[in-house]
Amino acid sequence: MKLNEVLKPLLENKVDYLAQHHGEAIEAQLKKDRSTQLSTALDALQFMEKNVPKKQLQWVVKRYINGEFLLEEDIQVVAEALNLFIEHKNQLDKKDINQYQSLKELYNATHQFKELNIDDNKERYLIASGELEVVFEQGNERILIPRTEKASRYMADDRWGTEWCTRFPDNFKRYSDQGPLYMIDINDGEEVYQAHWESGEKIKDISDKEPSDTESLKARSVAVQWVIEQGKKRIENMDSGNPSWAAYNMVRNGYAEPEWVMKVIENTTTGNPPWAAFLMVRHGYTEPEWAMKLIENATTGDPSEAAYHMVRYKLAKPEWAMKVIENTTTDGPSQVARYMVDDGYAEPEWAMKVIENATSGDSSRAAYFMVKYGYAKPEWAKEFIENTTIGNPSWPAYLMVMNGLAEPEWAKEFIENTTIGNPSWPAYRMVRDGYATQEWFEEIKRKNQ
Repeated sequence: MKLNEVLKPLLENKVDYLAQHHGEAIEAQLKKDRSTQLSTALDALQFMEKNVPKKQLQWVVKRYINGEFLLEEDIQVVAEALNLFIEHKNQLDKKDINQYQSLKELYNATHQFKELNIDDNKERYLIASGELEVVFEQGNERILIPRTEKASRYMADDRWGTEWCTRFPDNFKRYSDQGPLYMIDINDGEEVYQAHWESGEKIKDISDKEPSDTESLKARSVAVQWVIEQGKKRIENMDSGNPSWAAYNMVRNGYAEPEWVMKVIENTTTGNPPWAAFLMVRHGYTEPEWAMKLIENATTGDPSEAAYHMVRYKLAKPEWAMKVIENTTTDGPSQVARYMVDDGYAEPEWAMKVIENATSGDSSRAAYFMVKYGYAKPEWAKEFIENTTIGNPSWPAYLMVMNGLAEPEWAKEFIENTTIGNPSWPAYRMVRDGYATQEWFEEIKRKNQ
């Protein structure tokens, strides 16, 4: 059977076409996306297809690859702006969606068409019923906390017409379950901002972007000053989530002093304090010795990644990082060990031992890269992939075939029989590249539904 005959059923809809052309870039962005647990391009594209107008799907994919929105958190905001564009494009100078180079540009163009529904009686009712709490009021400034989705929707959407994703029920719940959403109202809606400290977010303006005059805003607004102090208190008392990341963002965004952040990171027992410690040194807020000690003694987070970056930015010696990586029991040190070899900090034999001894992370993918870059033999990686019990080994099995490091029949048999990870996307790629039939792919999908 010819390759085109195999691929034709896969390319009948736009999702398959986009998966073929942008799959790797989408998956790279998924790894950075804190809003989703999706890990494959097919899953992400199917999610987008269900939520945005199909004619604009390719444009949305480009915006996602550029890191302009979080998949599950912001998709409703994106869809709303697109629907406003479709309805009113004849009134716009730019009538082709591809003329818009960013989501922000689209938001700015369509904001004029949002219909406000201001109802002072409704606001008074929400306050009286406890659904909307006024926690600060001084002069012409006030701070409100929406306690229900209805209150959040009314203030952020009906009253102010913001682009905040917390207007929508799932997002409101996700954020408010972590901590309160602070809505800052200056001059009865003339200026509105939102802050949420547990997530490490910046103060956002009506378009969901950082204000251009943050420093002057802090200086002139007593409400902003008050909400920043509340944020510091809340981060200090976080017992879940990632308080060290939230604390680091406070100093990075100009809301706190380095000494306060260091104390928070030192006392954190959750999240990823090693990474926050590295960032504090990387951006000049403290000395390397402080971060090295914290990384060595970390019991949570990923000390191996932080140690590698300390070396990469010449903040520590390779020998120190190798010991940290060898002793890491949290997250996965395998890829970091390979990075150490890539950059000439360690020998391949050392990395192979780290990969073999790893108890978490995607060590099979690290094994593949060790072979791809000539650090190990294909037989070693194949045996490792066959016997691993962690990660998603189907993907490196496919990659071994794609790069001529293994036979297609070996990968097909492995993908058919594996019981860990998600074999559907690697199986799709096997068909796309002509290594397997469409019927084989359908059987794999059926088994893993």
